[in-house]
Amino acid sequence: MGRRLAILCMVLLAGCRRQAPPSTFDLSVPYELVELDPHLRNYAGSFALLSHIYEPLVITDAFMAMKPALAARWTNPDALTWVFTLQPDAAFHSGKPLIAADVVFSIERLLEGPRLQMSDNVVDVASLKALDEKTVELKTKRPTSILLGALRFVAIVPKGFDPAAAPNGTGPYRMAAFKKGELLELERNEAYWGPKPALPRVAFHLRRSPEQAISDLWSGKFGLVQCNSKALETAVQQAPEFELKRRASVFVKYLGLNTRQPGSPWLDPRVRRALHLGIDRERLTKELSTFAVPASQPVSPFVFGFNPQLKVPAYQPEEARKLLREAGLPNGFDVPMTARTMFKESAEKLREQLSAIGIRATVTLVQDHEYFDFQQKMKAEPILALTRIGCPTGDAQTMLTQVLHSAGAFNPGATNPALDAKIEASARMLNMETRRRILEETLDLAMRDLAIIPLYMDEDVYALRKPNRWQPRNDSYIYAWEIETKGK
Repeated sequence: MGRRLAILCMVLLAGCRRQAPPSTFDLSVPYELVELDPHLRNYAGSFALLSHIYEPLVITDAFMAMKPALAARWTNPDALTWVFTLQPDAAFHSGKPLIAADVVFSIERLLEGPRLQMSDNVVDVASLKALDEKTVELKTKRPTSILLGALRFVAIVPKGFDPAAAPNGTGPYRMAAFKKGELLELERNEAYWGPKPALPRVAFHLRRSPEQAISDLWSGKFGLVQCNSKALETAVQQAPEFELKRRASVFVKYLGLNTRQPGSPWLDPRVRRALHLGIDRERLTKELSTFAVPASQPVSPFVFGFNPQLKVPAYQPEEARKLLREAGLPNGFDVPMTARTMFKESAEKLREQLSAIGIRATVTLVQDHEYFDFQQKMKAEPILALTRIGCPTGDAQTMLTQVLHSAGAFNPGATNPALDAKIEASARMLNMETRRRILEETLDLAMRDLAIIPLYMDEDVYALRKPNRWQPRNDSYIYAWEIETKGK
């Protein structure tokens, strides 16, 4: 009797173990997430997080090479026509199969909703229609060299999508819990059409400061910590259970100059050049608590179109002061500087440097959503803004279209018809070598025009708990499905 009872207890205990909820893999990240509508915000952090729930037609691998996602394959019958064949087994978390009408709805939602920041990715779409339940035909207004790169950022939502309802995508994870600005918990989509992630449940702890990230590392709770602070490297050296990983960032920090607003000091090109030459980028990057390298232009060296002839400008404070005198500003001037909160340290160091040449900046720090809300709702830009731009498509066209074209979604207030013409020409050019030359020429013109002042590129730094396996991506996004694990 006693032996049978013992066996029964063992069976019951084994059953309990099988039914126990899976352990959670915790990630500490600086990302911000305010809303769950994948079309609403064009933030890097929001996009990376919501990509676990929603998917585009195409995606890029860790080295930014294009590969299929919800589109199993595509053809380009002529310069204006693209035909996408959808994955046969893809379905939304609700169980509804993915059909062509969902793709049409998703893109038309962006075409009809200019308040949706992701609409910038479909500006070249002229029309689209469902040829059958699994085939979509898309036509562009003109030959568009980076259509696939743009569609990579267009999440497919179900027809009739309600942004107020629970998230319902086709992705490898479904939402388990969300605490605005603090936490996003995800659980594996067991019915996922593609390879299933190794991690059954993940929790992204959001908006973590460098100090919080170091604390997270020591807590023993986290499997992956991102923190670009040099302090993370020191901490990992004292924590043998972690492995340090570094990768050059796709993002370039820059100062945006509003040259549209009447009375703006940046209307005078001499003042823009004074600002450009009055920044000691080598000193700035050495003094930062993060790993960084000076930037010669607003794209990273591994981005297609990067101009190798452009060099980091030498620090020339005397020339900067001379240019201000020539512009009728011998005593310099006062200017408000708006900076995203994550760049607080950089803003203070820039303020100190600029005061030495007579540009006296008063810094106001704002959260990401506040900064972009100001752009979106007020249709205006700060006179001077410290922010960043990346080219996660791997093509400089992305930055040029969004930031330096006068109609760009993140244009700081600049207008240059010659620059617009160059940007439009590169977008229409399908020959890649000719495109490369045009992009290099466009970046050269941009650095002479100086509507934005590139500053530096960060190095992304991560601490990964052993024996988990993961490699940072060139586009700086963190995707939980790319983590291989052997336990927490």
